[in-house]
Amino acid sequence: MNIFERTYQGFIQFKNYKRSWAFPVEIERMLMAETVEQGKSVLQLYGGMARFGVTLDIDPATGPNVIGNSLYPPFRCKSFDTVIVDPPYSDLRSGIALQILGPAVCLARQRIWWFHTCWSVGQALGLKLLRWWTCSPCSLGAPIRILAEYQVTRHPRYCHAVPRKGKYGLPPAVRRYDWTRHFPHPVNHDPAPVQQRMFG
Repeated sequence: MNIFERTYQGFIQFKNYKRSWAFPVEIERMLMAETVEQGKSVLQLYGGMARFGVTLDIDPATGPNVIGNSLYPPFRCKSFDTVIVDPPYSDLRSGIALQILGPAVCLARQRIWWFHTCWSVGQALGLKLLRWWTCSPCSLGAPIRILAEYQVTRHPRYCHAVPRKGKYGLPPAVRRYDWTRHFPHPVNHDPAPVQQRMFG
């Protein structure tokens, strides 16, 4: 029995789900029970409309706690117990998924939760797969999503996404959501565009 067979937890069905940028109720309740209800600090990357934890999003209209780029989050390493990653991209090749996960692994002290239609294996970042579920709304023809819980075992080599050329370069995959155009890399540019609001 391989690691995927050992860690698979079953199927989660979304009831009365309406397509939006928010989590399905079943996923939200589960994540809250596993994190904030246990006293853990939570950061939600790409999570402007999430209703718990510290939310980071580039779109002010979603009402995030922090307005900024999830590829270059304005926090120090190991700032949160748990980081939840629900990227808006429709197609993630393995190289792109690793670049999206990198900042999350940098910021998380204990756990990463990944929620997407594309599977992400983070062993290259020092992540250990603990549990995973397949998820879908009850409507026929809806895509299957993967909810996976990882344990952070070490700090990644890079704290932020590293733009690369060629097969695994960022531009083709994130052209539609090219956040780096709006929030340049903080090492080479003035980080002033990142705005932060007070949160409890």
